[in-house]
Amino acid sequence: LPLVDILSELTGQPFAAIRKLLTNLDGNAAYASEKPRGVLKLPAGLGPLLTIHKRYLKGRGFNPTELQKLWDIQGIGLASQWAWRVFIPIYLNGRMVSWTTRATSDEVKAKYGNARPDEEAVSAKTLLGGEDYVRHAVAVCEGPLDAMNLGPGCVWTGGIDVKRSQVLRIAKYPIRAIVFDSEPKAQQRAKAMCEALTCYPGKTIRIELDAPDPGSASAKEVKRLRKAVLE
Repeated sequence: LPLVDILSELTGQPFAAIRKLLTNLDGNAAYASEKPRGVLKLPAGLGPLLTIHKRYLKGRGFNPTELQKLWDIQGIGLASQWAWRVFIPIYLNGRMVSWTTRATSDEVKAKYGNARPDEEAVSAKTLLGGEDYVRHAVAVCEGPLDAMNLGPGCVWTGGIDVKRSQVLRIAKYPIRAIVFDSEPKAQQRAKAMCEALTCYPGKTIRIELDAPDPGSASAKEVKRLRKAVLE
């Protein structure tokens, strides 16, 4: 169980009271990061997925309709600096607080384009994308399409530069799997994250897939991972 739940059970104090008592402890940093710091601003040209977005997603092995229903993705048209990108919202407790975009061409240097600090209600780098779908176990990936391929219960950090507040959010769950890309640098970061999480209650494992990254993992490999970690 998360630390707050354990202390609440041991002391008999309500959850809110325990959270307040932990104000000066590390565990509270994750809660403090949830406070809105601004007003969410969406990019221009936002709308339904267009042909270019659907073609890209299908080429990656995704069903665009399913992604729309489950993850609320949209498309961006011409009238934006993020033209022709897939729009990926980031939610916190059912409310959109930030977003990122994914280029529909792998030839683009900056594959992901994120909301600026003044366009976010809460900083995405203090959160875990997709966390609203997490229950008792979490699988942590680098990017949105990685998590979407693995399915609900999987989250993304926005790269291997994982912030302390994100680690604390991961630590809340009793079962944690770090599923980064297979390249050596990403796996080094995954090992470091596992070490950082060992001091928290629960179990942390590192999973290195056969695929280069979770976003390109086969249905068979995804099924095996979900059975081992999330189910």
